[in-house]
Parts: sequence; C-alpha cells; structure tokens
Amino acid sequence: MRIRLSISNTGPTPLTIGEFSTANIRFVNLQSPDAMNHVDSSYPKDLVPRGGLSISDPSPIQPGETREVRIDATDAAWELERLVSFLTDVDSKFGALLFLYSSDGERNWWKSAVRSCRCLRG
Repeated sequence: MRIRLSISNTGPTPLTIGEFSTANIRFVNLQSPDAMNHVDSSYPKDLVPRGGLSISDPSPIQPGETREVRIDATDAAWELERLVSFLTDVDSKFGALLFLYSSDGERNWWKSAVRSCRCLRG
C-alpha cells in the first residue's frame, strides 16, 4: 500500500514518522530508534513486517513545516491476514494509526491518517 499524506507539524518539536498500524499489522520505520523501541519483544513477529515502513523523506518534520510524504507499507502480511481485498477495491475504507515521534522520544498518533490521504496502487 502506498499512501500520500500532507503532514503539518503544529507542535514545538520536530516529528519523525515512526509507524503505520492497521489490523494489528505494524509497519515500523526501521531508521527510527524511538519507533523500534515501542515494539514490544512479545508482539507477534509475523505482524511486524521485516521490511518496515518506507518513507519518501524520513527526515524530521520541523515545527511549522507542512510536508507531503509518501509512505509504502508493503509486505506479504496483507495477504496472510486476508486484507488484500480492501487494497484492490478503491471504494474500501479502513482505519489505521500513524505514529510520529518527537525529538524527545514522545509518541504521538494521528487517528485520521487513512481518512485524510489518497491511497495509491502499485
């Protein structure tokens, strides 16, 4: 799944995209130590894709900055968890969380990530 987002940082500290989570599948930004630290070792390994989350610009989003970002959450887990049908149906809607981390390691979440984005095929 490819998602294009426009993210505005209205807070006082830089934010890094750390994780995209839907249907218990957690696509984690492997370049973010804070995101990696929030994955409990007891969490099922087959629900944390080894390829992680690919981000077009993984640099921190500065306070006051608005950035268009493309994230890729691709893995066989979509098929294994029988979630492919909503990826191929353009009228499908689903819920997800996008987690962002501040420079001090605080975890923030954006519950409307999927509703506010355009899903791209391919």
